[in-house]
Amino acid sequence: MELRHLRYFVMLAEELNFTRAAEKLCTVQPSLSQQIKDLEEEVGVQLIDRSARKIALTLEGQGFLKYALESIKYAELAIAHARQIANHQGQQQLFIGVLHVAEMTIIPQVIQRVRAQFPQVDLKIRSLSCSEQVQALKNSELDLIFSRICIDDPVYSSSMLFEEKLLFVAHQNYIANRKIQDLRQIQNDDFIVCDPLFSPVFYQRIDEFTAKEHLKLQYKYQVTNALQHINLINMGLGWSFIPEYARQLLNPNVQSIELKQNLPTLPLYASYRTDSENPVLQFTAKIIQQSVQ
Repeated sequence: MELRHLRYFVMLAEELNFTRAAEKLCTVQPSLSQQIKDLEEEVGVQLIDRSARKIALTLEGQGFLKYALESIKYAELAIAHARQIANHQGQQQLFIGVLHVAEMTIIPQVIQRVRAQFPQVDLKIRSLSCSEQVQALKNSELDLIFSRICIDDPVYSSSMLFEEKLLFVAHQNYIANRKIQDLRQIQNDDFIVCDPLFSPVFYQRIDEFTAKEHLKLQYKYQVTNALQHINLINMGLGWSFIPEYARQLLNPNVQSIELKQNLPTLPLYASYRTDSENPVLQFTAKIIQQSVQ
């Protein structure tokens, strides 16, 4: 049993609705359902009553909820206390979660300025999906994250750094001299898209765009990381939408196509706890706020 299982259960107990709980957890409903099933299997009893139209906690679930809340509370206190001890001993630390776009744009500037101010700082940078970053931030495993998700919670600050254009691309061998201007010309072709569990905001933007344009695209490949996404495009296996930063990772035979449809954009947010006493984070937060002014 992992802490995230308890967090998922507690959120579901609060919302009593899989869809709303999944949204607040920055995940998707199938993933939440599976996590709850895994938890019930490990505990050995049914915690959620799904028989009625509206879900409810079973008696076992009500009893489990009390201790789940306490477990989360003490886990957060344990992490915070360990971090406090490290800081009091002069071990200046900053734990950062990033997407590839942040690694290639803002992170080098941030590291340079932080190291200039705190030469002995222990910087830990983890490359994680958006959902993993948000969960790690809420678990106090990360101090600062760079993700596509805006956290709607007064405990956290989420500043949008920029909106990134999406490009529509394919290998020239897949295009095969076709003149494409409208997605309706190719909606029966193979498409490469990100998995909704890996990048929910990216998937949602594409989903909303295709619904608005009344398109039914054939999602032949769903990828779970950026490198896999780039590789499948470079192999010429289908059409795809990519963030603008990823264009430099594609081989020269991949072409960007101008469409008559206006493609959506993708945001990048920097998020952190507003009540943190970590001096390195406070300094970094000022850098971020200055960059968006």
